[in-house]
Amino acid sequence: MTDKKATNMERRKDAQLYCALFEHNPLEIIVVDLEGRIVKYNMAKRNSGDRLPNIGDVMYRDYAGRHKNDMYQEMMECLKSGKTKIFPEQVYGDKILSITIAAFPMGAAITAVDITDLKLAEKKLHQQSQAMEASIDGLAILSAEQKFIYVNGSYAEIYGYDRSELVGKSCHLLYDEEELEKIEDNILLELRNNKCYKGVTRGRKKDGSSFFQEISLTALENDSIVCVVRDITERVMAEKEKQMFEESLRMMDKMRAIVTLAGGFAHNFNNILTVILGNALMAAMSMGKSDPNYYRIKQIEEQVKRGSDLAGQLLGFARVEKYDVKTTDMNYFLGKISRMLAQARKEFSISFHMNDGLYPADIDVGQMEQVLTNLFFNACDAMPGGGDIVLSADNWIIGKDSALPLKPGRYIKISMADRGVGMDDETKKRIFEPFFTTKEIGKGSGLGLATVYGIIKGHEGIIDVFSEPGNGATFSIYLPASNSDVIADKVENRSIAIGSGAILLVDDEQSALSINKEILELMGYRVYTALSGKQAISIYQKRGDMIDLVILDMIMPEMSGRKTFELLQKINPRIKAMLLTGYARNEEAEAIMSQGCCGFFQKPFDASQISREIKRVLDE
Repeated sequence: MTDKKATNMERRKDAQLYCALFEHNPLEIIVVDLEGRIVKYNMAKRNSGDRLPNIGDVMYRDYAGRHKNDMYQEMMECLKSGKTKIFPEQVYGDKILSITIAAFPMGAAITAVDITDLKLAEKKLHQQSQAMEASIDGLAILSAEQKFIYVNGSYAEIYGYDRSELVGKSCHLLYDEEELEKIEDNILLELRNNKCYKGVTRGRKKDGSSFFQEISLTALENDSIVCVVRDITERVMAEKEKQMFEESLRMMDKMRAIVTLAGGFAHNFNNILTVILGNALMAAMSMGKSDPNYYRIKQIEEQVKRGSDLAGQLLGFARVEKYDVKTTDMNYFLGKISRMLAQARKEFSISFHMNDGLYPADIDVGQMEQVLTNLFFNACDAMPGGGDIVLSADNWIIGKDSALPLKPGRYIKISMADRGVGMDDETKKRIFEPFFTTKEIGKGSGLGLATVYGIIKGHEGIIDVFSEPGNGATFSIYLPASNSDVIADKVENRSIAIGSGAILLVDDEQSALSINKEILELMGYRVYTALSGKQAISIYQKRGDMIDLVILDMIMPEMSGRKTFELLQKINPRIKAMLLTGYARNEEAEAIMSQGCCGFFQKPFDASQISREIKRVLDE
């Protein structure tokens, strides 16, 4: 009896334990008999907030009957077979449940686990994953050791890799050494201090090419890193192009100012030279050749001519001069320019080697002087300590098989070589680009070689360069030879032609007006003077029938030479007039000439030439 009593007590304890486990189980449990009738359910079910079943109802038929067509049959199958079956996702209203039907000899226990929050979390995670995959930005997760844990498709595509090639690999393979130093020294330090970083770096693709990328890094609590990357190469290049364009506009504004200044300077300089040359001429004519000062006067005249040549170069730079192409003796031209360059920078030695029988060429002498001058000073800049520069020229025949991009025929090859610092291949590719310069800021406009290239191209030639770092540079120009005879400079009569008649001389510079009046009077003319266009109109209205010729300055304040000439023509449509100006013959001068002006002379003028030109106009 004692053992039986003890056994009963144990059974009661077990029953109480099982009852407690059933009642206090956090999972909802409903027990049914072999016919599927509800026997009982636990506290979790009672507290679920759902409609509670009636004891004796048939599960999935009387209770939760919406599922009788499927779950009822499943339950009865389990009761018959005695097996356990799991239904991972069953929707009941706004809940998602995981249902387990576990059969035992007297029925079955139906357990429900509310997995609504889990499924919502999974759905959200799936949506986030889809968003990450669909993102055009590259997304990656790095371990604390900076190895890839995850990369999305865009991230791999940006760098030109497959995902499998990146996962598990170090992110270092996406950067060159210089960029890695920047990352180690700056970016990771900021990430450690601020837990985030955003900036622009250079990435390296699988093919070795580099690109600009905007990168955002966020450090997580487990020391892993979330990385967002966007390829911004096009944007960066567009910004750089915009900056270059804006810089070129600023440079063009500066150049326009310089051009205006150069033109104005040359004009004023020529006016000054006119006074000097006029006084020198008057002084020379008042003394004999035996006078000890006669030679000095002639030296003044020579230096004035050199100054006039310099002013002409400035006018050519300012593009106010109309280009004049003529068949030119290249031996004479190159010999003259080499002597001029030798005087320009005496710390440099310039040697000249040329074929004595160079082909003639159709060139604008002023433009070609600018070409060789630019190349010369470029060579000087390459040798800051001074050195040797070689200018050479030879005849060249271009055949059909020539590698040079030139038509077959005869050419003159002109080369200028220095022993300076030389250039690498990348620099050689860009030297003829406008505004490209290797000089320090403020020491070069980047227009010198671009101008050279344009002039040579305009002459239907080419320019080539050979250079290596440390071995100097050689620029070679190929110009088409001319089939015409050289137009020789005329040997002019240096005597002054004496004439007669009255001239109205108009110039806003009093000193130039005075000396030119004396020179014209020396030629035999009566001279009326006017310091402005308005004064000239007034004088002509009063004495026009006595005036045979008007000599006009082209640039004057208040009323220009062109306007003055137009008003004079209204008074006398058959008026004879000539232009005398410090500017070269430009579009403005051409316009006046086309309106009936008879001649053009640039200050400082040659007295013998202008005397014959005046006589020619008056004799017509």
